[in-house]
Amino acid sequence: MRTIGFNLETKSLRYTILEGNKAAPVFVEKDRFIINTTNSIPALMDWFESSFHNIIDRVGPDIIGYKISLKAKKNQIPLWYYPYGV
Repeated sequence: MRTIGFNLETKSLRYTILEGNKAAPVFVEKDRFIINTTNSIPALMDWFESSFHNIIDRVGPDIIGYKISLKAKKNQIPLWYYPYGV
């Protein structure tokens, strides 16, 4: 089973891919993308949508997970919550 996990940070998008199962996970790949900040929330969401689609289409995961912070400041909400559709 192939699993991908996403983590959004203030200035980057990280992901990690694992295969196997909970008892014996196997590391496959990890990467980090710098977020090109913009004052336009719609442009930023387009970037996230394209980035997520490109990664997911390439990896073809069976399971997708994400980490979300529950203590975001107001200016962090567009970067941390909107991309996940929250």
